[in-house]
Amino acid sequence: MHTGDWSAVSVRCPFWRGETERAICCEGPSRGELVRRIFPNKALKKELKKRLCCGEYESCVVYKMVWATYDETSGL
Repeated sequence: MHTGDWSAVSVRCPFWRGETERAICCEGPSRGELVRRIFPNKALKKELKKRLCCGEYESCVVYKMVWATYDETSGL
C-alpha cells in the first residue's frame, strides 16, 4: 500500500501494515488476514494515525484484538 507521505516512519504499532489516502491497514486476527479501517476523510485518518498508530497504539481496538491472538497457549 502506498501512503503518499513519509509519516509511516513514525508508526510505532507493530501491527500496522500500510495505508492509502483514506484507509489504514493492520494485521488481522488470523494468519494472513488484514483489517482495513476506512475513514470518511483524510483529516480523520490522519488524526487517528497520529494518536494511535504513532502514539498510544496499546489503546487501539485493533491492536487489542490482534494482540489477543498472540496468547502463548494459541501456538502463534
